[in-house]
Amino acid sequence: MLEALLLVVAGFATVSSCVTGVRALTEPRLTVEGLTLATTPAVDVSSSGKFVVEPIGESVLSVFDPAVAQRALASSGWLLLGAVCAVAGWLLWRVLTSLRGGDPFEPANVRRLTVAAALVTVGGVISGVLRSVSDGNLKEAADNAFFREFGTTPLAYGGQIELTPVLVGVALGGIALVYRRAAALRHELDGLV
Repeated sequence: MLEALLLVVAGFATVSSCVTGVRALTEPRLTVEGLTLATTPAVDVSSSGKFVVEPIGESVLSVFDPAVAQRALASSGWLLLGAVCAVAGWLLWRVLTSLRGGDPFEPANVRRLTVAAALVTVGGVISGVLRSVSDGNLKEAADNAFFREFGTTPLAYGGQIELTPVLVGVALGGIALVYRRAAALRHELDGLV
C-alpha cells in the first residue's frame, strides 16, 4: 500500500513538472508571476505585441512569442524537476520494496537514501535557480522594452529560491544517516547471535 502511494505521489510530481515544462515550450506566451508595479498606472504595451502587464493583485507579466532561448530556459527548470522527482521516487520505491525482504538496513538502502537526498537537494535547488533566472530574463526583456517605449521601467521583481528541496533533502539525509548507523550496528553484532 505504501509503495503504491509513493508511486502515485512521485508519478504525479513527475508528470505535473514535465507537463509544465512542455507547456513552456509550446504555448504562445510565457508568464512571470509575483511582480509588483513600480509606477502607476500599469503600463500596457500590448500594441507592441510582445509584453503585457496585468495588475491583478501582484502583477503578472505575459510575454507573447518569446524567443527559443527564453522558452528553453523557462522549460529547463521544470523538466529538471520532473527528472529529479522520477529518479528520487524510483530510489525510494526500491528502498520500500527491499523492506519486504526483512533486511531494511542493507548497505544498498543506505546508498539509495544518500543518493536520493543529494539528488533532491542539489537538483531541486538548481531547478529553482533555473526558474528564477528564466523569470528574471523575461522581466529584464520587458523592462528594456518599456524603457525604450515609455522611458520608465514599471516592474519590480525579486527572484526567490525555494527551501522545500533543501528541507526534503535534509530529511532524507537524516534517514540515510539512521540507516547507515543501523547497518554498521548490524554488521558489528552479526557474529554475536
